[in-house]
Amino acid sequence: MGVAIDVAKALSYLHRDCQSRILHLDVKPENILINENYCALVSNFGLSKLKERDESRNGVSEKCDVYSYGMVLLEIIGGRRNIYKMSKKKFEFFPRIVVEKLRDGKLMEIVDERLVMIGGINDERVLQRMVVMALWCIREKAKMRRYARF
Repeated sequence: MGVAIDVAKALSYLHRDCQSRILHLDVKPENILINENYCALVSNFGLSKLKERDESRNGVSEKCDVYSYGMVLLEIIGGRRNIYKMSKKKFEFFPRIVVEKLRDGKLMEIVDERLVMIGGINDERVLQRMVVMALWCIREKAKMRRYARF
């Protein structure tokens, strides 16, 4: 799960360690590149925004990136998009399925088989922590989203 950790570190750097906070505002799988050493790099800053340290937290904030990171993390774990069109009028929302599997103690059922095959997830405790962190990031109320410390 090095990709997930690399992206989290990159976002943390942009939000906390830069002199001016940088909000990416377009965190999605297509904007995560893998270099020759298999390290993830966050790319495409076309929608990004600079915010001064003392600037008001109203409106757009790092919580937008935190939400997007949580959605990307679920996509990494499941190997699929979070919204799947089943028919013209019916959609499946993957995070809802994840919550059900977490509640039922069947998280391994949501993991992409390719991830299991390469050894990306072989510990159910690690999987549970990742899922809980992702769900924490996508909470509906923005003020409840924050960086998880595990």
